[in-house]
Amino acid sequence: GTLRAELLRSGFVDEATNLLTTSAQPFNVFARVASGQMKQPGMDKEQVHLGAYQDRYMVCSNRPENDEHWDSDDVEWVGKASMSRRHRFLTVKDLHWQWFNVLSF
Repeated sequence: GTLRAELLRSGFVDEATNLLTTSAQPFNVFARVASGQMKQPGMDKEQVHLGAYQDRYMVCSNRPENDEHWDSDDVEWVGKASMSRRHRFLTVKDLHWQWFNVLSF
């Protein structure tokens, strides 16, 4: 099978639109944030820094508790906590499945 077929089978892509789904199941936090269905506290201030590009891209963050434990050696947080104190993700607002993940193009 192809990547698209797998995404369709698992419910992450809508077959009629070829867009990522933004429902609660399956849960795709980045698609939900990029679509505007989910807001992340304080991220509107960071979004402004994209300037003319803020209509095409979205700055996303980890959960606050993951950011708080970014440098923890505790086994509970290793591999789960943020990679740095202010780790951010940059994603596209175009939810077409081919553009949303760098591995797909």
